[in-house]
Amino acid sequence: MKKYITGIGVSREKPALCLAQNEKVLREEETAGTTVAVRQALKTVLKEAGKETSELPACAKYMGQYIWPLCCAYKESGIDLWPENPAQIKHSSDVRRGKNDWLDARRIAACGFRFQDKAHLYNLPQENIMSLQQLTSKRDMYVSDKSRYQGQLTDRERFMRKKGYRQKSARLKELTRGLEKSICQAEKEIKEAIGSGEALYEQHKRLCTAVCLVLSELSYHYHNP
Repeated sequence: MKKYITGIGVSREKPALCLAQNEKVLREEETAGTTVAVRQALKTVLKEAGKETSELPACAKYMGQYIWPLCCAYKESGIDLWPENPAQIKHSSDVRRGKNDWLDARRIAACGFRFQDKAHLYNLPQENIMSLQQLTSKRDMYVSDKSRYQGQLTDRERFMRKKGYRQKSARLKELTRGLEKSICQAEKEIKEAIGSGEALYEQHKRLCTAVCLVLSELSYHYHNP
């Protein structure tokens, strides 16, 4: 069991680091939200605490893409990082959620110390996999927006004046056409990302084969009950 835990309050601009020993705050450090700045802050904390990297694992609240510079900095510094579900942090600490990153960092450090035996350390994915994840997320966002706009084309016609609806319909159709182009571009880049690595390409081919087999089996049972 580690005696020291670093809790990290993640924000878009300035992450806050809280070094704690047995839930007692030893040092707090604020830094810019870039990989270089976080790495420098870690060096400062390590030097002043007089500790090795293996002695200072960190627990951070998972915040999607905003945690990426943090993950890179910890990977490059050789320090274990444990991104935790925000709901788990909320329900595991007696400290109420603060209105700033300092209080969040203290609460996260306390959670990390208490539940370090359940830690799931973060491993950076390969570059092509990370790119594929970002592209599919972008594509899904475009598809969702397109569906929403198309729904407005039919849902609101009965509740608007004809002139107002025609103007709104023209704007929505223009937005939809733009989204269709963005979806096509994203899907093109997804195919390129899949083809950029042999392992990823083989996994994709196997998944497609498995889907075809399942569909063939379902079709057979449908026509031969």
